[in-house]
Amino acid sequence: MPETEGSQQNIGAIRTRLDNLESMMRLSIASNPDSRLHIERVLRARKGASRAYLALESGPKSPDELRSLLAKSQATVSKVMAYLFEAGLVERHADPGKPGSIRWAWHQLERTIGISKVARMIDRDAKA
Repeated sequence: MPETEGSQQNIGAIRTRLDNLESMMRLSIASNPDSRLHIERVLRARKGASRAYLALESGPKSPDELRSLLAKSQATVSKVMAYLFEAGLVERHADPGKPGSIRWAWHQLERTIGISKVARMIDRDAKA
């Protein structure tokens, strides 16, 4: 069924509303003092979570790249990344260069609340 001018306007209105909702959510999260405490609890609860999170700082990584960077087994990397994904701290994307493969990346929350700052603090504490 071909799209009409009316359906295009409806799609545009829906996108605008969605963008507004996302902006309001980011503001709500950033202004909530409990957000940082929650992030800290999540990263401390799983050994290696902060280090795995920081490994994505330079951009999306494949599981093999993470395994190499973290010097951990594929199973460990997979479990830690699944934990971070379930916590909403990272995103999983299809790898355009390898059909059927994935790449891990920071979630948009990084831009909003600076999860990496909390991760660096936890990583420093773990090394001390």
